[in-house]
Amino acid sequence: MTEYKINLSSLNDNMDFKEATAEELRVLLAVISLEGRVDSQNAIARLASTSAARARASLVFWEDSGVISAASKKKNDTPPTVTEEFEDSGIFDDNEKTAVELVKSIRDNNLKELFEIIAGIIEKPTLERSEIKKISELYEDEGLEEDYIINLAGWMKDKGKVTVSKIYNKARALVKHGILSSDDLDDYIKAQDSITSSERMFIKTFRIKNPILTDNQRMYIKRWVDEFGFGEKILLAAFNYTVDACGELSYSYMNKLLVSWHEAGCKTVDDCNAEHERRAAELSAEYRKPAPRGKRAEKTPLRYGDFDVEDAFAKALERSYGTDETTD
Repeated sequence: MTEYKINLSSLNDNMDFKEATAEELRVLLAVISLEGRVDSQNAIARLASTSAARARASLVFWEDSGVISAASKKKNDTPPTVTEEFEDSGIFDDNEKTAVELVKSIRDNNLKELFEIIAGIIEKPTLERSEIKKISELYEDEGLEEDYIINLAGWMKDKGKVTVSKIYNKARALVKHGILSSDDLDDYIKAQDSITSSERMFIKTFRIKNPILTDNQRMYIKRWVDEFGFGEKILLAAFNYTVDACGELSYSYMNKLLVSWHEAGCKTVDDCNAEHERRAAELSAEYRKPAPRGKRAEKTPLRYGDFDVEDAFAKALERSYGTDETTD
């Protein structure tokens, strides 16, 4: 048995007390409830809902802070190593050096409370080894603040089921787009919460990777979806025609297609396809129409709205058959 003297008056203005983790506070309460008479660290561990090694580490923490002191102490009652302290947390693997470095980082940065909060958000009693490493990477490698990680996890939880892997992947994606601070994240969340159902459909249809829509994209969404009433299938049809003609997505060309379909009264994908084929046949016939006899007609490129049809045909042929670079 170890008997501890408890000095509660030392808690006044004690920075260690203010910075103690929930686990360390539970251990202190367990010691107080036993009136300082601790039969074993396993007993403390059971009362504090932690492991014996972590209970021992917490006791050392409170001794160092002057809140408790051992009146009688077992000779072998020494502070645990970092390996012992976290041996039951599951973060250790074959690479012992990496594991010890990780544990030191957790202890130095006081990340245990962060892990507890994240575990609560994802509704798990504790985080697994891989989950601890992922959260540590966001803090250490990506330089994200604790509030950033917690707020992101909470926001994602409000949207549906969340896991550490989803939090990790989302955070790294946001970092790539320059969303680095808690203020940046707050702005992003506000923007995402204000996204309309039309904008969500647009993002899904075109697999938009940038998490923040541009003003130009919002303008087109409002026109195509809200004003014209076009759905996902029609937008995909316009997208495919646009890429076939331009070789890439061009919002301006796609807009001309959708405007022409709207003006033609198209309501379904079949309507749009029929209108597109009708217009293409009309333009092709006009292009092949012979010039009047006796006159040298000036060749005028055919256009689909403001789009050069002849140039598009030429580019399509080049993509299909290549360019003829031979000379006579």
